[in-house]
Amino acid sequence: MASDRAVLSKINREKTARKNKAEFYHIGLGVLFFFLALFLFGCSAKEQALYRQSIKEVYIPVRCSIEMPVRPKQTGSTVKDNINIISYTKEVEQALKACIKGE
Repeated sequence: MASDRAVLSKINREKTARKNKAEFYHIGLGVLFFFLALFLFGCSAKEQALYRQSIKEVYIPVRCSIEMPVRPKQTGSTVKDNINIISYTKEVEQALKACIKGE
């Protein structure tokens, strides 16, 4: 009887050891697959960001080749000077618009 109990306890210990070993193996595989999936998902998100394209307007400065109008001289008459200044201002505005719009 004593030997039967010893044999049964030895068998139970071996079963428990095999069971613990199998559980440890399954836990290890689960952890391995978790980190593998985490690694692969992290890499896949980065590739999508590499191929993103966007169109952006870039302004290039261009020198304007329009000549400035000649500034009017003062004649001493206030009315004539004001008329000359107004016409000069209009000519400068037209030249500036031509430079901006490219006309």
